[in-house]
Amino acid sequence: MWLLGTTMWLLGTTMWQEYHFVVFYVNRLFFSMYIVIFIDIYCDIFEMIGNYMDNKEFSLIRHYLGKTQKQIALLLCVSTKAIQSFEEGWRNIPAYAEKQLLFLLSLKRSTDEKTEPCWEIRNCSIEWRENCSAWEFKAGHFCWFINGTFCQGEWKKNWEQKMIGCRQCEVFQSMIPSLI
Repeated sequence: MWLLGTTMWLLGTTMWQEYHFVVFYVNRLFFSMYIVIFIDIYCDIFEMIGNYMDNKEFSLIRHYLGKTQKQIALLLCVSTKAIQSFEEGWRNIPAYAEKQLLFLLSLKRSTDEKTEPCWEIRNCSIEWRENCSAWEFKAGHFCWFINGTFCQGEWKKNWEQKMIGCRQCEVFQSMIPSLI
């Protein structure tokens, strides 16, 4: 930089202004390159993690709920084209859509008021209960729906990791019909 600055001083101020423009342009180019690399890495990571719900499951739930593509689009606040692309497998189903569909599915199914909460079914210790958001909000039947649950002594980092465990759990299975 010092050598280039000295050279520009020798060549005059007009050249320095051009050099300043070139540096600005190169910085913008490198900044754009960094953004492209970041987006590329982010997309690769997202594809590796993926979503847990697939297009067939999405379609089965929509049919079980008795909703058209337009009706489910309104419930999920997305376009009808997005619903079509979810069902065709062109797009991954986002976690928020999966969460909303599973919640609606659990509401459609009648629940037994005498069912024990998750912390009793899973025999959670008092320590675990005190760290768990499901226990805090007294949502023992919807522990699978709430983020920040402390299930079996650990927090899950994201929705996909959480659902891997929840789909194996008897609490989730009691709330969601067996069509999945």
